[in-house]
Amino acid sequence: MANICSDIKNCVEKSTKKDAHVYVSCFLLVFLLATVINDLVHYLATEETSYTSQNITVAIFFIHLCSFYLAILAFIYISQAGIHGWRSKTAILSIAGNTLVFIMRMVVEIYFINCRPEYYRDFTDYGK
Repeated sequence: MANICSDIKNCVEKSTKKDAHVYVSCFLLVFLLATVINDLVHYLATEETSYTSQNITVAIFFIHLCSFYLAILAFIYISQAGIHGWRSKTAILSIAGNTLVFIMRMVVEIYFINCRPEYYRDFTDYGK
């Protein structure tokens, strides 16, 4: 049991914020890719817009921003530390993946803009 605890302790000591930024960015990348795929399936296959992410579009774009920021931050930290190998490649792939998923999100939002219900307030009825 002491050997397992020391291995876990060594793993925790070896993991740094450089790794954490890459892991969080990759997790958000997978989440954002899943939301784009979900939206495409519901727009094209089922044509049911109530199950898409239309209601949380601003939050989705904020998550895109955070994920892209974390990927770039991880790449900068890893480059400054002089670490080469799987960490730097993962950071670069995370940046490329986040860019690609963001472009996919923009294309989906622009292409299916007519499926988005818009509600306008009548300002003459304000206060009634």
